[in-house]
Amino acid sequence: MTNQNESKLPTSDQAQEAAKALVATDVAITQKPFLRYVTGSITNSSERRFSYLVVKIELFDPNGKVVGDVTDAILDFGPGHKFGILKLVLSALTPLLKLKSKK
Repeated sequence: MTNQNESKLPTSDQAQEAAKALVATDVAITQKPFLRYVTGSITNSSERRFSYLVVKIELFDPNGKVVGDVTDAILDFGPGHKFGILKLVLSALTPLLKLKSKK
């Protein structure tokens, strides 16, 4: 027997629309001794709770070609919550990488 009060999973279109309220700030490639990291944060500025969210940040070479990415997962990302990003960049091209600005 199913409970009619159970919430249904959103459709792909609904999830993409809700994701527009996620705000990435201060995303950068940060140099630490001998290593580089992608740093920044994501804020949920919507009124929707995301039970599981995958964050993917693409890495570009100086010519704008995607040469890699870093990913992270966020569990139970509620309205108003902020998630800090600190991901190690593992790439032979690390000294040449850049992030592409979203316009």
